[in-house]
Amino acid sequence: MRQSWCGFVNYCISNPIAGIVEANRKLKAGIGIIAVPAVAAQEVVERLVAADVKTVLNFTPAALRVPQGVMVRNVDFIQKLAVLSYHLPGDGQ
Repeated sequence: MRQSWCGFVNYCISNPIAGIVEANRKLKAGIGIIAVPAVAAQEVVERLVAADVKTVLNFTPAALRVPQGVMVRNVDFIQKLAVLSYHLPGDGQ
């Protein structure tokens, strides 16, 4: 599996995750977003922490372990999708 990251500065560049530490020296991103298979999530968060990212939005079902001082917010994608689908109009509405 090719893991990649995107730097958003009016565009997105996909690069191997292995280069995130060096790249974040220039970008100075404080927020990371994880949307990878659950089995890869811990490795990705460890790389983000090594890149000095202090807050992470986690879209995976994995329970991430991070050092003190790093904040993780988990997003339950399935639950959010269920809420949205509940608000869809029914037949004939």
